[in-house]
Amino acid sequence: MATPDFPAETVVDLLSRIALRRHGATDVLRALSRAERAPTSIAAL
Repeated sequence: MATPDFPAETVVDLLSRIALRRHGATDVLRALSRAERAPTSIAAL
């Protein structure tokens, strides 16, 4: 079965919201801005 094609904006929005819910805004912001300040892992799933 082929992988469905989703708009990039939809995927980024969904994964960002999941990461925010799981890790909180501060940790996600740190992970996006400076990798060395991020927690061990920021994963949406």
